[in-house]
Amino acid sequence: KELGYPRQAEGNYTAGALQDAVAKFPPVKADPSQLTLMNFVGPGLVETCCSWDRPPYGWQKGTNSHTWEELNSDLLAAQDALTDLRTALRNPARRFYLDPADFLNSPKAPFVEQRRAAQWLAGDVVCAVRSDQLDRAQIDLHTLTQLAQLHRDDQMLVSQMIRTAIAGLALGVTWEALQSPGWNESSLATLQHDWEDINLMEALHLGMTGERAAGEEIFSWAQTVSSAECMRIFNFNPNSGSTRSKSLGDYFDILVRVPVWLAKSGEDERFLLEHYQHFFDSIHKLEQTPWPDIHAGLNSIYSQMDKTLAEPWSNFRFFVSSIAIPNMSRGVSTTIHNETQRRLTVTAIAIERHRLAHAQLPADLNALVPQFLSAVPIDPMSAKPLCYHLNADGTFTLYSVGEDGRDDGGDASSPGATNKWDFWSGRDAVWPTSVSEPQSVKP
Repeated sequence: KELGYPRQAEGNYTAGALQDAVAKFPPVKADPSQLTLMNFVGPGLVETCCSWDRPPYGWQKGTNSHTWEELNSDLLAAQDALTDLRTALRNPARRFYLDPADFLNSPKAPFVEQRRAAQWLAGDVVCAVRSDQLDRAQIDLHTLTQLAQLHRDDQMLVSQMIRTAIAGLALGVTWEALQSPGWNESSLATLQHDWEDINLMEALHLGMTGERAAGEEIFSWAQTVSSAECMRIFNFNPNSGSTRSKSLGDYFDILVRVPVWLAKSGEDERFLLEHYQHFFDSIHKLEQTPWPDIHAGLNSIYSQMDKTLAEPWSNFRFFVSSIAIPNMSRGVSTTIHNETQRRLTVTAIAIERHRLAHAQLPADLNALVPQFLSAVPIDPMSAKPLCYHLNADGTFTLYSVGEDGRDDGGDASSPGATNKWDFWSGRDAVWPTSVSEPQSVKP
């Protein structure tokens, strides 16, 4: 009740229109979802998607017989569907209906369609940029950021993780688009505003808040149903509610296991709430505490939880907690990575706007305030402002200090020997440099 539930959706027409638009995507020879974006070919070096002779997808399978002309033709055939998608997301609904007290009957959110829509939009951005149609690319990028805002007020973890994943895809194709030299001040300002309006740390907090509420409702529900129903929902025995003859194991669960748990369910409930409290204590520090310290604390929380759940009889004592508590180690890391990349993207756009306005790069990031930034964005990895310096060749280096929290001066090289690179493989996480000529060997 404190979170405002139950509540109706705000404009479920958005979800319906989204589903209808995605259903209109035509069969294609080359699925846009297979495009390779931000292909790192060295420390801090990325060869743009558009620099390939053929669309870069399917290379891992050793096959790519399709051409840019074929991909662009497929995307042009989908323009009606993409137009419907842009219309549906002109004012994305802030929430999808969800009532934690009725968790068994929650309506199905359009998660698959959201991801599919993002992939098609990203493909259209790439083809638009390659054709020097930056107006088309900007409309697609705006729609992508609005897709990442869909159901942004949902206090449901899976909804917020979908938003984070879509934002990650959108950030990758935004970098690709920004490598085109044709952007003007107005377009860049709009794109920067779109990205400034997204907050993935807030998404993490909202999702976990709803997850905790739903966990509490599970305990309330379990107190009111039969042991057999508990078994069926919690997957002790998925056939326990069927008409087949019950085994000795079924009778043991119904007559012993579930009743024993119910008699001491308060211990399980307390375990769940303590876990969530430790988690919230950690993520509340994200803006003030370097990520390595937060990460270590979260690892300790999950390590202790795993240790407790591995103890004898824990399947009796904590079976609801073991089901209800998600392992968020990877989800939190992905959220912080994407949020850091979002802040780098906003700053990189502001730097380019400064260059267009003043015919030179800013001497430091403070020179962007207040004309292009309200404040220098904080690096979640260090809890200090993002790093930047000018280079002797007239370029700049913009970076986060990376997962170790240590400033290595914008060093994108890996601390270990590797021939694979990505945004986070270096000592620092550096805003990549575009490689104009493909560096990798293509079949």
